[in-house]
Amino acid sequence: MLNEMLLAALLGALFGTWASSMAASAVPNSKLKSFHPDIERGKVLMMVDVPMRRVQEISDLVAKRHPEAVSGGFEPTIPAFP
Repeated sequence: MLNEMLLAALLGALFGTWASSMAASAVPNSKLKSFHPDIERGKVLMMVDVPMRRVQEISDLVAKRHPEAVSGGFEPTIPAFP
């Protein structure tokens, strides 16, 4: 009896996690809204997640290798679950 209850709880938790992740993936990211026109014209959006201390280094590296790239700025660390 206890084993069945634990199994049911585990399966319910797994299903809930899966269902909520599927629902969340359908919601567009409002922070990307300003990039949509360029993406629709075929441009590529590259997002890089680096430590703040390396932002300038990575920006310089990208600019050196891809001078056509345009920086959209950076965003400070934000909590994953606001």
